[in-house]
Amino acid sequence: MPYICSPSDLAFAVGPFKLHSTIMLGEGVEHESCVLNHFVPVGHDIESLEHTLSFFRIPLELFYHTLGRKFPSPSMNHVMLPGDLIPEMAVSGVGFQATSVSDRIVAGNVEQSQRIRCNISAVLGKQWFGHFIRPKTMNDLWLTYGLQLWLCDLFVQNYIGRTEYLYRKWQRHMAVAEMDNGEAPPLAFHALRPEGCIWGPFYGTENMDPSHFFVTKAVAIVSMMEARAGDQLFKKHCLLYTSDAADE
Repeated sequence: MPYICSPSDLAFAVGPFKLHSTIMLGEGVEHESCVLNHFVPVGHDIESLEHTLSFFRIPLELFYHTLGRKFPSPSMNHVMLPGDLIPEMAVSGVGFQATSVSDRIVAGNVEQSQRIRCNISAVLGKQWFGHFIRPKTMNDLWLTYGLQLWLCDLFVQNYIGRTEYLYRKWQRHMAVAEMDNGEAPPLAFHALRPEGCIWGPFYGTENMDPSHFFVTKAVAIVSMMEARAGDQLFKKHCLLYTSDAADE
């Protein structure tokens, strides 16, 4: 592995795959380029996957530019699997992402295609915030989730439009306002110990909430932090942080 990571950051797929394409990202710039490989099931209709496979380059190049054109891994391997093998929208690991052949970008289906593009971008953001830059403690887990989806928001602003970005932001804030009724556990327990925690045995399990409230609130808070600092200053600090981490 190109850097130290935990076992939970590793993922792989085994099966009859065919290497569909190899793309070199970041050529011609002063950093190590990244090889993007696409693997598809043998015998599957490749033409139906073309729009999905060609899309990956767009958010990756955007994140390259935003975070100082540094990709954590020397390669990015994307594998498409039958839908019944994917428990969620995607499986992510260091330099690895698996998506379902049923979750594909279809020409003419705007709503579905937009959802798939956002899902792919959100999971790709985990390569930087989640796998490469990890939380120091469980108290910091919310921040990596928030920054991961901050990258997705950058994609939405640049390629879908500011109106959609503002609408998604409003949806998150409304969801937090509705669900945060005072009974939900906080994102971090900096001042509490498990034995004295008022949430008892549920301490440390807040990110496992099936309602996704934890992630929704995390990205809403990061969004407020960006608004307070200004988007350019916030982006500058994220760039410096990832660049320093890459140089270590």
